[in-house]
Amino acid sequence: MLPPLAVAMGTGLFYLSPHSQALRTFLGIHPLATPVGPGRHTSGSGTLDKGTLSYRNLDPIWWRNTVGIALFTVLKDATVLWHRYLRLEEKRSREIVSKPFVNVDLEELDLATE
Repeated sequence: MLPPLAVAMGTGLFYLSPHSQALRTFLGIHPLATPVGPGRHTSGSGTLDKGTLSYRNLDPIWWRNTVGIALFTVLKDATVLWHRYLRLEEKRSREIVSKPFVNVDLEELDLATE
């Protein structure tokens, strides 16, 4: 479950990177990087047809996937914590209200008999 999720998040970061130069720099994406398959990317200056690529031309997929899964984990944990906070606030705001039974016909109520 974790590796496919890391690849999906890393691929999502790759496709978001053209919109932010800071993100491209942080992820180490070459300016000419293009996707070459699901979860695999290479720069435009190196091709798979030539055999091997130099390390300089490779895109650090492992770094992007690591950042992606870390981002997913932080967002998931923040969502869980926010949900727990909202549940606690709901419990704190509950109060028992005592209302008088004025003008209530007790025969119409479904009361438990002992």
